[in-house]
Amino acid sequence: MTTRISEAFASRVFYDLANAWLDPSRGEFCVGDAVRQLLLQAGYVENDYICSTSTELFSRSYKHLLTRDDPQARFGVLPVESVYKTWTSDPASYVAFAHDKGYVYGDSAFHMRYVLSELGIEPDTVGLYPDHLAVLLNVAGIIAEVYPEGLVSYVSDHLDWLSDFEAAARTRWVSSNDSLASFYLALIQATDLFVSAYLHQGTSSEGRTTRYFSAADTHQKMRAMAQVRCRMPYQPEVVITKTETTSGWTLK
Repeated sequence: MTTRISEAFASRVFYDLANAWLDPSRGEFCVGDAVRQLLLQAGYVENDYICSTSTELFSRSYKHLLTRDDPQARFGVLPVESVYKTWTSDPASYVAFAHDKGYVYGDSAFHMRYVLSELGIEPDTVGLYPDHLAVLLNVAGIIAEVYPEGLVSYVSDHLDWLSDFEAAARTRWVSSNDSLASFYLALIQATDLFVSAYLHQGTSSEGRTTRYFSAADTHQKMRAMAQVRCRMPYQPEVVITKTETTSGWTLK
């Protein structure tokens, strides 16, 4: 029997995942219980190593593997939605790379700036790309709390690029000697695992095109979020168990 993932449960896990995708040097990084158990489901069995690893080492690995700040870093593994999607779907755009991939601040970033503004969060104060994975997951947690009927649409639209992110990371890190490369690769898989499990329980994404929220949704519902602020850091008190079925997640 499949256990439905409630929006309340999804919210807590999305917050937990968001914290794991933060730059550890920000002082808000956290690998909580929910993430540890998702990592186990993704085949990562070195949770004891995570516990004994210093924040300083995590910070160095994050900078090396997931940012553009390291001289050896490559753009292709930024955990940023725009990088893995066509920069814009605007047919009138005259920018040379308008219909290419690999660039930041594409359509999804501008949509997320709007969403953040509707949440009452000044996008420029977040300190990350507006469509950075940590931001996307944090907003998913907020939506699950205050506008649960919009969660499937949001997750389908903004978290549908993780397999491309994983492929880019595998290519970039294939010869990496970074001791945490396997952790971050497993974290991508764990994030995708939960996103897929949530979507699998009710709505097929086959044949979807990116549509974001309709104007009616945005103006009628998103205003309700205006009093909600980012919840980073979030310390979850949640345990995930997995049943025999793909999407059988329960909350203890």
